[in-house]
Amino acid sequence: MGKVIGIAGISRPTGDITVYASAKVSFRFGIADDFRSKLDTEKQILILSEEAWNDVCNDLGQKLHWTKTNANLLLRGVDLKSSIGKMLTIGNFKIEITGKIIPSDEFNEVYIGLKEVLSRDFRAGVYAKVITEGVVSEGDYVRIT
Repeated sequence: MGKVIGIAGISRPTGDITVYASAKVSFRFGIADDFRSKLDTEKQILILSEEAWNDVCNDLGQKLHWTKTNANLLLRGVDLKSSIGKMLTIGNFKIEITGKIIPSDEFNEVYIGLKEVLSRDFRAGVYAKVITEGVVSEGDYVRIT
């Protein structure tokens, strides 16, 4: 069983990413009123594995904050490689993993070489759509079904 380690969102196009201890999950805004969820209903929530992020930082030789990827959730102990098409139950809500995140050139603007190391082994994470609304909190358990 996995665990929620981090929660984040961006409320407006020119805004900075905000980290939360707890946030609502909705059909309209994904996590924490993130404006990006309105743009694509299949990509409402961006999910990153803590283990994969640690590998990225080790390969870069640089400790970067996980929000540099613009992910909404940082999970520990969840194998994202085999999660596409599956449901995640987190606390009192459910999401469906709908695809793999393909890193863009913008990641190299954050840190040179970031796109390349994110491109390996599902390190950039996955995206998901909301199936049932609820609340997510740091420490919530994550179950793949």
